[in-house]
Amino acid sequence: MSVSSDEFTRWREDRVTQWVFASLAMTAEENKDDWLQRSWEGGMADPMVLVELKTRADAYRAIIDAPYEAHCETNGDERDAS
Repeated sequence: MSVSSDEFTRWREDRVTQWVFASLAMTAEENKDDWLQRSWEGGMADPMVLVELKTRADAYRAIIDAPYEAHCETNGDERDAS
C-alpha cells in the first residue's frame, strides 16, 4: 500500500492524529521530567534507567517528527512528486 504526500499531510493535520501526537508529546515530556527528577533532583545516576527514559522520550518524538519521505523509505515505497 502506498500513500501520497497529500494523503500523509491530511493525516498529520487530522484532529485525531493531532490528539494522538499531543498524547505522545506529553508522554515524551513525562519521561524527560522523570529523567531530570531522578538524576538532577534525586542524585540517581543509574545509566540504564536514564538511557531507557531518554530512549523512550526520543522514540515518542521520532513518531511525531517522522516526515513522509522517511515512511516511504522504510516501507520501500516511491515518493510521489507532489
